[in-house]
Formats: sequence, structure tokens, C-alpha cells
Amino acid sequence: MVALYNADGTVPPPYKGQSFAGSHTHYLSTGANAGQVAFDPQDFIDLAATIEHHGFTRSQGYNIIFLMNPADASASVVKYVRNQVFASGGASTVTSLYDFIPTQASNMSLLLPPGYQLVGGLAPNSFAGLEVVGTWGPYLFIQDYNIPSGYVVAAATAGQSSDLNIVGIREDEDPNLQGLILKPGNNNNYPLIDSHFIRGLGAGVRQRGAAAIMKLDASGGAYTVPASMAW
Repeated sequence: MVALYNADGTVPPPYKGQSFAGSHTHYLSTGANAGQVAFDPQDFIDLAATIEHHGFTRSQGYNIIFLMNPADASASVVKYVRNQVFASGGASTVTSLYDFIPTQASNMSLLLPPGYQLVGGLAPNSFAGLEVVGTWGPYLFIQDYNIPSGYVVAAATAGQSSDLNIVGIREDEDPNLQGLILKPGNNNNYPLIDSHFIRGLGAGVRQRGAAAIMKLDASGGAYTVPASMAW
């Protein structure tokens, strides 16, 4: 099994004139900005670019979603909406390219300046069974407790069960061992007696460049694996 691109010497294929080195990684850190206590708009732009420069873009049929722990979503997204940090042209040292728009179920008030109007509908309340916080430009923000606090995952999705998604189902190379197999019982005259179904499958990363992870590190350090997921 392989991970996302992780500087293991694998050279990602070039895309539209862009080339990459074997040191290319999709495990990032905010460590370059020591003292940063919450994810800011530039972090999300950097994460999205890490995926998009491999061709995982809307024009190729992908949508990019950001997955965060609810604590980080409150600190980095909802809080920034209130303070206009995540608003285009907002009063902040961090430039935001887009305005954050809450979901249909949000109890937040969406106040538009005079002369502005909301074009299009609000984001749905859920996506693939996960809670949606809102949208920011073309990106969808999702909060879930399975994401460790202090980390954000950017993922490109081409839709449910698509072969283009990050993780794929793996089966045995032998066609006779693929799919749902009926194993006969011990009685050859009545093979259905004591018979049972078996199926062997696993999962693995199919698209190493279709996701990226960033760690929030106020100390200026590099990416490290979440303690809850360390082997």
C-alpha cells in the first residue's frame, strides 16, 4: 500500500508543463508561519493548489472539499466569517479570494453590503453523510470528529464510486477469486447445504495526488502524523 505523495522518491507525472521532483509531498505544515493559531485563507489556497496542479480540477470533473475537526472549523472558518477575515476584501492581513457562504441550515445571518447579492443557492446541509459548514468559492467545507484537531484534509472527488477517486477497492488478480463467491458445503450431492458466500477485498490509494493534508503548527515545525493515527 502506498500513501499520498510523500517525498519517497516517486516523481509525479508532469501536468501541463509543470514538473515535479521525488521530494514532492502532500503532507504539509503551517510551520512556515510560526505563532499561527488557526488555519487562514492562504492555507486553504495552498492545499487546493497542491491538488490542482496535478490536474484534479473542476474542469476535469473534480470537486475539492476540505475536511476539518469541528473545533478547527469554528476557529478557522466560522470565527473568520464573523471577523470578515474570510470575506473577500475583509479587514485582515490575510487576503481572502472569496466570500464564505454558510449552508441552508446555518443559524448565521448572511449580511450582504449594499449593492451585493447572492448569486446561486446555499450549500446543502450534508455531503456523503458528512456535515457541511459552507462554501468558499468553489470549495466545500466539511466538519467531522474523525479528523484530528489541528489538521485539515483537502480531497478531490469525482463522485460516489468513481474510479477517479483517491481510494479504490482492490480484489485478487485471479478473476475466479473476484466478486461474491459461493463456497459449496461438504456434501457433494447437496452442495447448497452448509454453503456460504465469501468475498475478499481491500482498499488502497489509487490517486496519490488527489488529496493533501496540512498540520497546524504554531511552533514552526514540519508535518507530523497525528498521535491518534501513528503506527
